[in-house]
Amino acid sequence: MKTKTTVIISISIIVLEFLIVLLAYSYLPDRIATHWDLYGNVNGYMGKTEGLLFSPIISVGLFVLLMVVPKMDPKAQNIAKFRSTFNMFIVGFMLFMFYVNLLTLVPNLGISINMIQWLMPAMSGLFFLVGVMLEKAEPNYAIGIRTPWTLASEKVWYKTHKLGAKLFKVSAILSLIAVILPEIGFVLFMVSVLGGSLFLVAYSYYLYRKEKYS
Repeated sequence: MKTKTTVIISISIIVLEFLIVLLAYSYLPDRIATHWDLYGNVNGYMGKTEGLLFSPIISVGLFVLLMVVPKMDPKAQNIAKFRSTFNMFIVGFMLFMFYVNLLTLVPNLGISINMIQWLMPAMSGLFFLVGVMLEKAEPNYAIGIRTPWTLASEKVWYKTHKLGAKLFKVSAILSLIAVILPEIGFVLFMVSVLGGSLFLVAYSYYLYRKEKYS
């Protein structure tokens, strides 16, 4: 995906997000639910205005960050090699934020849903995209599994990212269990993400030590 196309699509998604917030405003109570626990119970509220604007403003900030930071990377030429994949991730992330905002509106409009069941398919898609991006990622300081050891060795970078891509895709698939078993599926997803991330840090250190002293 070209960067120009990414910008157009992403901005369109954000504008639509603001329009939906504007249309929904008069139909919502003065205080809206903005956070739910593992069992789908509301455990956080915000005023209507700040609650509705929170997600779109976060989307704007993250979009700017995702577009600007790679250009500042000392290894920006490497990011250019997988830029189309990264652009696809940006659009996917903007769609994810848009979906989360819509999902937040639903119960505040009086429609009862299980937030975990509806959220996890989107999480699955997002983390699968992360896995795809990790497969393509070239060494850089802004995107990917950036440990001291992956940044110190290209061999360690590539091996760690090859495994990381698989682990993130597995986590994405595990998250779909939450559609049927919300609590169990969410816990499995979190354990796989956190456990996999910690393992990748240790794995990159192991590879680096092995390369250095072999």
